[in-house]
Amino acid sequence: MLYKNLSGGWLVPVMFARMIMDGLSAVVYLLQGKHGFFRAVLNAHRDFYEMRTKTARTKRAENANPKGVYKGLIVLSFLLRLGRPKFVDIAPDVKR
Repeated sequence: MLYKNLSGGWLVPVMFARMIMDGLSAVVYLLQGKHGFFRAVLNAHRDFYEMRTKTARTKRAENANPKGVYKGLIVLSFLLRLGRPKFVDIAPDVKR
């Protein structure tokens, strides 16, 4: 989730901090004899690296610029009853 949603400037420092914290927790789990938790951390990292190699950077860029984003204030429109926005107005590209 972090890799997919963080902007370029935040990606490296946040991912680095996350890897450090995950590594420390894995060591603690290993020392406590919680081998299942230790393996879960390792599996999560393996899955992340596999996902990262399969996912192109262009896919991340596409997700950073979503289409069909409602530009108004939904709650304010609802409270003032200024033509309540419908789902079709908010996400016109989504098929029902």
